[in-house]
Order: sequence, then C-alpha cells, then structure tokens
Amino acid sequence: GEVSDKAAVLSKLIERFSLDPRGVCYVGDQVGDVLHAKKAGVVSIGFCGGIHELERLAEARPDLIIHKHSDLKSLLFV
Repeated sequence: GEVSDKAAVLSKLIERFSLDPRGVCYVGDQVGDVLHAKKAGVVSIGFCGGIHELERLAEARPDLIIHKHSDLKSLLFV
C-alpha cells in the first residue's frame, strides 16, 4: 500500500517495540525509501532490483546497497 510518511511509521514501530533505531534496517528500491529510513534514524539499504537503478539510489547515499534479495542473508545473519 501507499504510505506517505514511512519515516513516521518506522518511528512509531521503533517506539512501540522499544527498539534501538541503529539496530533496525529498512530496505527500499526507491530514493524516497532511503530518505525515509535516514529520517527515522535506521540503517538504509537500497535494493537495485526494483524501481530505481544503482546510480539513482547511490545519489541518496544509502548505508548499504544490495543487488539481489539473497544479499540480505549475509548482511543480517553475520
């Protein structure tokens, strides 16, 4: 669904579950997703297999960039 302020939703979830934002990540395939993650203070992960390509995502300066979903496994289960 369409959520206009994903940062607000992330912040509410972080508060509700008493999470440390630095331990939360948000994966998105658009520049806006990266910006919302940064605004919420969580780790931003750009996914290059969706709407925006690598060059455009990189301009938003996500914390990490992945090229396929399976890349998450190595990032999250170190």
